[in-house]
Amino acid sequence: MKLKITVQGVAYEVDVEVLEEDAPHASKPQALPQSVPQALPPSAVEQKTQPVSAGASVVPSPLSGLLVSLDVAVGQKVAVNEPVAVIEAMKMRTTVVSTASGQVARLLVASGEAVREGQPLFELA
Repeated sequence: MKLKITVQGVAYEVDVEVLEEDAPHASKPQALPQSVPQALPPSAVEQKTQPVSAGASVVPSPLSGLLVSLDVAVGQKVAVNEPVAVIEAMKMRTTVVSTASGQVARLLVASGEAVREGQPLFELA
């Protein structure tokens, strides 16, 4: 059976094989190990979002995932395309680069938090 799946605006066509319940190779779903972090529902992520100061320039998250590290501090100067954070999504780590230059005025998230695509990570002065 073919299915079309869209993930973050990108469409994928996949083949799916349906297994019979009594087939010898079919297995029952198993619970995830306790060490695997569970995704937060969107409402939980939105509740943690801090408001951005009026007129402030921000560096947004390019994707949804877990913020592994935020590698900037208040007062630090950053340049365009400078690595500023690492986000993990679907077991892949992505380096986030600054989309603007300036001095970090305020951090809006902390390492270990779930972030969504477009969510501001920090403000620039």
